[in-house]
Amino acid sequence: MPAPNDLRNPPDDPKVRDRMLHSNGLNPEVRRYVMATPGAKRLVKENAEKAIALLRRPRRGQLKRIDIHVACVGGRHRAVDRIKES
Repeated sequence: MPAPNDLRNPPDDPKVRDRMLHSNGLNPEVRRYVMATPGAKRLVKENAEKAIALLRRPRRGQLKRIDIHVACVGGRHRAVDRIKES
């Protein structure tokens, strides 16, 4: 069973897979496909809520910066899409 934050779901259809491999997470087809992955919307929501909570914490004299790291095997699909979605 994949980890709850694992959004890997390569397409079964070879034509779709080929189109995806030659595109990136800014492509609307790729974004729709990634967001249709079970758990994707939950993961975006949870991470956005965590970032907002961290930004709301009081800090005196310090800049507030939150870095959210998203990784995918090739770095062109899910990582790009998750950041854009957030």
